[in-house]
This record gives sequence, structure tokens and C-alpha cells, in this order.
Amino acid sequence: IEGLIPGLRMPTRHGGPGYIFVGPAFASVVPETNPPTVSITVPSEGMRITNTTALVQGTAQDDTGVVSVEYRLENAGGIGAYLPASGITNWYPDVSWSANVSGLAPGTNTVRVRARDVVGNLSAEHTYSFVSVQMTPLTVLISGYGSVTPDLNGQSLEYGQSITLTAVPNPGSRFVD
Repeated sequence: IEGLIPGLRMPTRHGGPGYIFVGPAFASVVPETNPPTVSITVPSEGMRITNTTALVQGTAQDDTGVVSVEYRLENAGGIGAYLPASGITNWYPDVSWSANVSGLAPGTNTVRVRARDVVGNLSAEHTYSFVSVQMTPLTVLISGYGSVTPDLNGQSLEYGQSITLTAVPNPGSRFVD
């Protein structure tokens, strides 16, 4: 806004009668162009997640106030649309936000977030990648007399992960094809 304020009058400071004339005055407003910042604090970069959803949390800051934080998921299933994150109602100056991200695919999943301030400035996008793993129970069957170590029977293990088991026959027993 730029313009004149003609004939502005203010009372004198000494408290006596009369006014001091202040005139003409100019006012101008400089547009705010500083974008907000946004970060992800949970999960840790590269973390391995076994759930089908991931709780993603972070912070956003801006000198005029943050009005929204959005996130999207990118993985082998595709690139999702930006969705609104949850946060507190007081969006100035620092806010905490969170999102329950669903649609995780086995392997690398990337969450991309961005924030917008009250005048519409958009932050740079911030990304974090983590790995979604599938768990499956292991069944170990022993036919005959002996043992298998370690005892992982019934344990949930990461699908596709290599493990080493050692089979030992009891004394007087042997392995046969």
C-alpha cells in the first residue's frame, strides 16, 4: 500500500492545548517473500519399518505463520497426491505436525513434505526415505533325533532375509539323504 495521509494531527507532548501538524506522510508495505522451512524428525532416515503404516512427524517454521503442511508418499506403487498433515491450531511461528502414512510398499518408501505460509510462500520440499519390510513366521520341522540352532521356530523374520541354521544329530544318529 502506498499513499498519503493528509493533515494528520497529533496532540502536543507537553500536555497543553493545541496540535502538532504532521503532514504529508507516506506508508508503504514490502511484500513478504521468505518461504517457510519444514523438516521430518520421525522416522529416522533409512529406518526399517515392519508396520503397514508409518507415523511421520516433523516441524515447520515461518516468520509470518505456517498455514499448512502437506505430505506425499512415493514408492514402487507410484507417486501419491499431496495430503494435509495434522498439526496444532496455533501455526505461528513454530509448529509440530504429523501424518499417518498408509500405502507402504515393500522396499524403499519416500515421504516428501512441504509447508505454506500465510502469504502463500511455499517451502522447499524435504524428503526422507525408509524401508518397509514384510515379516513372516519361520517353521522349523525336525524329523528324527537332533537339534537345530538357533531356535527360531515360530519367530517372525524379515521376508527375503538370509539366516543361518545349524542342524546337529544326536549321538548315534546321522543325516541321510
